[in-house]
Amino acid sequence: MKFLHITWDDFQRLCKVVANKVVKANYRPEIVVAISRGGFPPARVLCDFIGIKVLASLGIEYYTSVTKTKKRPEIIYPLNIDLRGKKILIVDDIADTGHSMVLARDQVLKGEASRVKMATLHCKPWSVVKPDFYAETADAWVVYPWEVMETIKSLIIKLKNEGNIAKVKKQLLNFGFKEKTLKDLI
Repeated sequence: MKFLHITWDDFQRLCKVVANKVVKANYRPEIVVAISRGGFPPARVLCDFIGIKVLASLGIEYYTSVTKTKKRPEIIYPLNIDLRGKKILIVDDIADTGHSMVLARDQVLKGEASRVKMATLHCKPWSVVKPDFYAETADAWVVYPWEVMETIKSLIIKLKNEGNIAKVKKQLLNFGFKEKTLKDLI
């Protein structure tokens, strides 16, 4: 398995790249919709960079652990804002399979938005949808700074079945996780 570790500084830079693309395209959304949970951090920062005050969320569950998904994404917390006639920017951290973004776009369109664009920090080459704005492509499992612990816990469960705890720790270090972070979990 291949991992791409994103620092908080990387995150800030990626958000700025996406924001610049939105501005350059002359797209001025009235509402930013974050796909929770991963879309919250980039959506909030993008709001600041592009000067948008209205941030809504759409809770979608798809991944159950690292690289494991449900059969299809499910809405667990629906939109609670009137989108009629509004220009919307849907934001998530990554377009991995793209299925969550498609579901989010469909929900926003059902809300009768006048225009819908999508933005992510990363886009995987195999995603079924390409966001209108994204900073980089990635072909590895991306570990954002807000999900390090969640990722490690998921990997510990997965790897424990393959060996003892010392082997698990060694594998996690080989994956690029930091010793001091693992200390709290192993």
